[in-house]
Parts: sequence; C-alpha cells; structure tokens
Amino acid sequence: MPFKQYDHDFIDKNKKASYSIRLALLSSALIVIFNVLFLKHRDFQEQLHNNPGSYTDAIALIFLFFILSCTSKISLNHTSALSIRLGLHVWICSATFDFMDEFVYQTKFIGYYVEDLLRIIGMFGVGFGVYNLIYKINDKYIEAKIQSFSDELTQLPNRRFFINELKKLEAKSPYLFIIDIDNFKVINDKYGHIKGDEVLSKFGHILSRFDNSEVVATRIGGEEFAIILYAGTQERAEALAREILKNASKIIIKNRHHFSVSIGAGQKQPQEPTEHFMKRVDVALYHAKSTGKGKVEWALEPTEKTL
Repeated sequence: MPFKQYDHDFIDKNKKASYSIRLALLSSALIVIFNVLFLKHRDFQEQLHNNPGSYTDAIALIFLFFILSCTSKISLNHTSALSIRLGLHVWICSATFDFMDEFVYQTKFIGYYVEDLLRIIGMFGVGFGVYNLIYKINDKYIEAKIQSFSDELTQLPNRRFFINELKKLEAKSPYLFIIDIDNFKVINDKYGHIKGDEVLSKFGHILSRFDNSEVVATRIGGEEFAIILYAGTQERAEALAREILKNASKIIIKNRHHFSVSIGAGQKQPQEPTEHFMKRVDVALYHAKSTGKGKVEWALEPTEKTL
C-alpha cells in the first residue's frame, strides 16, 4: 500500500506506547504500598464480602487504565496528548487512593485534599486535552472539507462544488456560463504541460476576480470552467460574458500564441432539471467552438416537453 508509511502518524505501534501504562502502574503500585505500610488496615475479608464499594472502585480504576492504554496507542497532537495522559495519570492516582480507602483508614488530609484534589486536577487535564483535540479535529475537518471542494491548480472551487451549487438552485433561474479554452491541446503539445498548467492557473486567476456574492467561478475539469450568475438581468449576463472574453484575450503565451476561450451560456428556467439545463448550455458551447471559437453562444430556450 503506498500510504502505509502514514499509519504511524495515527497509530503508535512502538514500545514507547506502553511507557505511559508502565508509569501509571508504577505510580498506582507505590500508592498501594504506601497505604499498606503506613495506614491502619480494615478487615480485608469483611470489606470484600460486605462492601460493594470496593468492587465499583476497582472497576473505575481498571476503566481508567483501559482509557490510558487506548490513548497511549494514538499519536495525538503534542499538547493534547500530554494533557490527556498526564490528566489520566493523576486521575489514576486519585482512583487508587479511593480504592485503598476501602481497606485502610485514611486520614482526612488524604481523603479530602490528596484524593479529591488529584481527581479534580486529573479531570481538568483530561477535559482540557479533549477540548484541544476536538478543536484541532474540527480545524482539520474544515480544512479537508474546503480542499474537497477546491481545485488545487487554479484554487477555484471544483466540479463537486459546482454540481452542489446547481442542485441548490433547482427552483431558481441562475445564468450559467460553461467556458472552454480554445486549442488547449495545441498549447500542451507545443509548449509543454508545465506551460499548459501555467495557462490554466492564469485563467483561473482571471475568473476568480469576478467572484462576489452573485457570481462564482469554478473549474469543472481539464480546460473547462464554469461561472454561475445567481441573479441578474440578461444585459448583466451578456456584459459578464464579454468581460470574460476580453480578459481572456490578454493572456499571451510565449509572446506568440494568443489566448481565447469559447463560452456556452444560458438561463435556467424554474423547475427545469439541472441535467437538462447543463446539456442546453453544453450544446451552446459546442456551437461556439464549431463556428469560429473565441465567442459566446447562447443556449436555445427549453421546450415545454423538457420542463
């Protein structure tokens, strides 16, 4: 698997993962030894048979060790990992004192200040670490979501975003412009793919200047782009198409090859299926490319049968 090397970014399979468990076990063992050696004992058999609290305390302690074991195997953000693991260590120490309280007579200082204070500190550490971790995960989720809707080369929204936007406008009448770079294969063959990518990036930058609350530019694949005009008049749409052609013509490749694009344009009718609308505009683009290129062709109005 080509991505196997990234497994260790999340799961720590090294022996270091067991270090936290060993340290917690050592701390817990030292607390048990301290209680056994320095504090007065209760009747052990009686506590086991008549005090269910000893069992619930034992289960709570085991559960904390289980959580620590799970978190120790996960490679977390440093601040989050440190806070969660230290918090769990302190919490385990408190739980150990709580468990031993069933078998020895602990002083009020241990019961009130050591046991309870350690529990509060441990819970705070775990809570802070979990909050920080959730905050980081949320940031990563937002970043990944944005990337999933972005085109890496042009930094424009991609086809997935474009389709989602059109579906949201099912009951509305936006204008759509599908734009195709003329003779792009010739550009790639003559000047190389690096220059071709540069041209795509430049044109994407030009289209991004039109972005505002009413206009969104996207790259929908290869040398094909699309612009959605959410609302406006026919005159506004025609002016926008002219501006696209005008700005595209300013791109000059190697001081020799003049750049041009062909545009298929149309307005969606209310309740017109999105697929049919895109097909109408795509047909208009085909006519623009087959009748001279470097121009705008407006889609025919839909017939009643297609609505």
